[in-house]
Amino acid sequence: MQVASHWPCNLRHSRSSLLPQTPDLTPASLSVGVELHDSDGLLLQMGDGQWLWRPLVNPQKTHRVSRFAADNLVAFGLLQRDRDFRSYEDLAARYDLRPSLWVQPATNWRAGTVELVEIPTPNEFHDNIVAYWVPKQKPAPDQEFHWACTLSAFLTGPQRPALAAVLATRITPEHDTNPPRFVIDFMGDTLASLPTNAVVQAKVQTSRGEIRNLVVQKNDITGGWRVFFDLAGELGEETDLRALLINGNQTISGTWIYRYNWES
Repeated sequence: MQVASHWPCNLRHSRSSLLPQTPDLTPASLSVGVELHDSDGLLLQMGDGQWLWRPLVNPQKTHRVSRFAADNLVAFGLLQRDRDFRSYEDLAARYDLRPSLWVQPATNWRAGTVELVEIPTPNEFHDNIVAYWVPKQKPAPDQEFHWACTLSAFLTGPQRPALAAVLATRITPEHDTNPPRFVIDFMGDTLASLPTNAVVQAKVQTSRGEIRNLVVQKNDITGGWRVFFDLAGELGEETDLRALLINGNQTISGTWIYRYNWES
């Protein structure tokens, strides 16, 4: 995990879903978990009050660049939300204890874009996830721009409103005539405190294709709620998805955002 400076803060982490191949299979170096990553998502706090969560991906073939426009960005960061040791089972690297990094502008950065770069990697030794800020206004020759930010590292934060958060995203790729299926797990005190007769619904949007078989199910094991749906129809190469939970006319979760690529 490294931190560098770029417009003005650049966050770099590694993510791999593959087990490393190492000749030195000592107890200290052997990784037995199915997840190997410093962070599992990009969190964006927008000026309009939205909290956007984008799960990270280790692409199969080529790097991906995702852009998130923000006229008045409040903060952004690469977070490690899954703190369950059983997800990693690594006694040496302790991915469950890797800190999250959070960037908060100390001045008005005005309009710009947060860019997320995801680069294919066969193992966890390469920093393949990058997130940084790019201003909309480009500097003229000899023109100076000044920014300031606070960079925080933590295990539990950042402080958020009482909204449920996405803990896990699972995808079953399309095969034969079956479309891809998405399973999203939401967690949070807001969900656990809902009355037993609460009607929780999911609002899901797609830029291509059609959402089918949408189901919202209470997870009695975790106290959260699970959403799953199929993405059917002509999808093309990339499809943008959004999902959140509502109770009546009240939003009770942050917004899950994802770009589905046919190669995934």
